[in-house]
Amino acid sequence: MQLAPTILEVKENSTGAVSIESPSLVIFDEPVAEIISENHNQLFIVVDQQPEFEGGYAAMMAFIKQNMKYPANARRIQIEGTVLVRFIVSKTGSISEVKIMRGFMTECDQEAIRVVQSMPAWRPGKQNGRNGL
Repeated sequence: MQLAPTILEVKENSTGAVSIESPSLVIFDEPVAEIISENHNQLFIVVDQQPEFEGGYAAMMAFIKQNMKYPANARRIQIEGTVLVRFIVSKTGSISEVKIMRGFMTECDQEAIRVVQSMPAWRPGKQNGRNGL
């Protein structure tokens, strides 16, 4: 069970959200996004051309690094981990249905969702030469 910080801890420690610079690890063991076919309302897990963050992987990592605010409570108790996030990229490139597949702390999970939802539109994936839905 995790206890709330005491008043003394709050006074002694910075408790606001901050940006941190640290090595980030993003692992794509499976496709990053899924696409729904216009013709069949079918959700594709594997497509001919995967959706891509505008500017590619390096640009996505720069976006995450610039926008991630590590939660104060996690920083205070010195906890780190990896959050696995799943989402859908529409035919217009918008992000939807952001879900945590594996998290490690509520505040960190919520921050991962916030950052993914704030991403600009992606280049949509293609199946049979057409953008997905």
